[in-house]
Amino acid sequence: MFIFSIAVHQCALAPCFFSNWICPSITNVITFMRTIFSTDQRESQADKKRNKINSQQVNLWVCPQRKEGTNARHSQQEVMPPRAYVEPVEDGPSGGGMSADGRKQIAFEILSTEENYLKCLEYISVNYKSSLEAICDDEPAGLDRNEVKKMFSNIESIKSLNQNLHTQLKERLDAWDPETCQIGDIFAMMAPVLIIYTEYANQYQQGLNFYNREKKKNERFASVCDEVKSKVGMDLEHLLIMPVQRVPRYNLLLEDLYKNTPDDHCDKANLAKALENMQGIAVKINDCMRQTAKVRELTAIASKTTGLSSLLEAHRRLIRDTVMTVTKKGIGRQAELESNKHHFASSTEKMQVILFNDLVIFVPKAKMHDPLKFGQQVYLHLVWMTNNRSPNQFDIFVPGFQLTLQFDEKKQMGELQAWIKDLTVSIDDHLKKYWKEKLEAEIENTKNQVKDLSIPFTVPGITESNLNCETKDRFGDSKFPDGASYNGWWNNGVMNGFGEYSLHGNDFQGLFEDGLQSGLGKCSYYTGDTYFGNWATGLPNGRGDWVSASNDKFTGEFLHNRKHGKGEMKWANGDRFVGVFKDDEPNGHGELVFASGLTYKGDFEAGLFHGKGVLISPTGKNYSGDWVRGERCGNGVLKYSDGSFYAGRWNVNQFHGSGTLYNSSDGCMYVGEFVRGVREGDGTILNRDKSFYAGQFKNDNRHGKGSYSDPVHESYIGAWRRDYYHGSGKLIKSNGVTFDGTFEMGVLSGSTQVTAGGKNTKVSMHPSHISDPRLSYECPPRPASFNARAEFYM
Repeated sequence: MFIFSIAVHQCALAPCFFSNWICPSITNVITFMRTIFSTDQRESQADKKRNKINSQQVNLWVCPQRKEGTNARHSQQEVMPPRAYVEPVEDGPSGGGMSADGRKQIAFEILSTEENYLKCLEYISVNYKSSLEAICDDEPAGLDRNEVKKMFSNIESIKSLNQNLHTQLKERLDAWDPETCQIGDIFAMMAPVLIIYTEYANQYQQGLNFYNREKKKNERFASVCDEVKSKVGMDLEHLLIMPVQRVPRYNLLLEDLYKNTPDDHCDKANLAKALENMQGIAVKINDCMRQTAKVRELTAIASKTTGLSSLLEAHRRLIRDTVMTVTKKGIGRQAELESNKHHFASSTEKMQVILFNDLVIFVPKAKMHDPLKFGQQVYLHLVWMTNNRSPNQFDIFVPGFQLTLQFDEKKQMGELQAWIKDLTVSIDDHLKKYWKEKLEAEIENTKNQVKDLSIPFTVPGITESNLNCETKDRFGDSKFPDGASYNGWWNNGVMNGFGEYSLHGNDFQGLFEDGLQSGLGKCSYYTGDTYFGNWATGLPNGRGDWVSASNDKFTGEFLHNRKHGKGEMKWANGDRFVGVFKDDEPNGHGELVFASGLTYKGDFEAGLFHGKGVLISPTGKNYSGDWVRGERCGNGVLKYSDGSFYAGRWNVNQFHGSGTLYNSSDGCMYVGEFVRGVREGDGTILNRDKSFYAGQFKNDNRHGKGSYSDPVHESYIGAWRRDYYHGSGKLIKSNGVTFDGTFEMGVLSGSTQVTAGGKNTKVSMHPSHISDPRLSYECPPRPASFNARAEFYM
């Protein structure tokens, strides 16, 4: 309820409570002005009739949302005081049934009300404005000078304009001549300048809100206002509304003057022109007054809906507010997310749908008082109308969703067409405003961004003239239910074209198609990694460059967000791989070069050496052969820089199976069997001095049956144990002496047949018994051991 009360010196008026009205009517201002300056409480029957007609017209014009009925008529009959006093004139007929005194009476009323209006402007400017500005710098007051300035808006310009208007009116009326005096030309010329009133009207509600807020919480502010009110007799709240209502008041008075001016009067055409101009200005101001009503209605809604109060803005106007059934279905990215969950997450619920001049809000009825579940808000430049309509519903697109707005067939059928019309008009109007505020600049910004990133994107050919509700390509920012945000180009509710997208600390800048990243783009991940390259279906696909937070780099092909195909990987430590990838790992043929100088060239599988490959050490060692899951298995050759080598079978990086081991340092070569990296089984040792051993091995020692031959010293054939003659054997010395007996760890023991000089002798042998040099012997030295395990492996 809007309360309009006025206290005047020597004149007490009962407050007027307009419980049925959202904003004060112009009629009440007329009533107020006439009451203050009335000196004669009598009014002619003609005046009463005209006042009644005019007041009813004003009521319907100022508050068009109000239905014509008995309330309007009732309020006028009870509240309307007598007309303000004007100088008496002689009665007499006038052309066309009009009276000359009627025209003069109205002309002087215009001047009289202008004088009193100027007094009110003086109260605002000289008394209130100056007093409040004076305390802005006082620390206890805590007043924001900018807010005070906004509250009074351009009141000084308005005062100057109306002082000029008053001067011209007074000059004309001081020389009144009923046949020649003109007023219409003054207003016709003045009307275009009165556009400055719209600036005041636009800021009126914001200023009024500031006044009411400070009056409640700021004692210093309230004290100054009360002090000024006691001097001038009028409250600032009621003074602030007067400039808003002044132009419509001119319109009414000029209408009366026009009706009481004969058709052949020289002022008739001027008045017609003045009325035409004044009505245009009055309509704009009246729109602002309607907005006051909408703000009050919005405030009432906000008080019932948690989270909506933050949307109360001075520029925002409430258009419609309806509870309806809303069905939501994901499109683009949202549809992809829902399909990944293996079900379609469409939902239907009752919602309060609130349409403003710049956005629309969807609040689930069950969650209106839950601040954690406040509904979705969408700016109108990201709302698309569709042709999918039926008698009780219509569809729209918003970012990520297709919404079906369904009305109750019995109760809301009349609202459907009104919603379609208002939503369409609101989108059109908002797009025009959005072009000037942001879109035109964003088009240029997009061109610069794609140029800097070398992304082939052509900005949609949108201009101010072709931008409307039917335009599919739009630009704007929006947030998704999972926390993702997007700022860029859209088409019918899905991300399409160039844009910037963020989710969980991952920021993408590039191209979109059907709601998903597609084409060239750059992504900075929350881990510190970055990727620039081709995308498809929302993931890196095709050729691209990836850099990790630790400065590891990959250039090559991707598939479904994984390195896949040919590429080059460079690690920060200097390691480098060039070859084929699969599922983020080297897979296929490639070359891996380590910073240490170690190099592998060959086959990979799942990031491991697998298949044929060559591993080369910077020291000159190299292995060429078979690999299985990163280990040498199968046939392979290991070569050393000094010429030593192993060629044969491998298993788990060890010599295993048949192979040849050569040691260049002593010229020893082993040809035979290996088990887990050591000689075991049958084998032959060939030494540089042409001595050799052929027989059995165990745990890298001669063990079992075997024969040894040394062309210089001796030869032996028999049993061995841990590299010693052990067991039955026959030893032949180079001098021809033969020992045939039993050995224990290289020493003859027990009965032994000795053959020397053609004679056979049986002796009981013990090392201490041997004194004849011809009978001396020694076990051959153990061959130089050779480390069977590879001495390098990554």
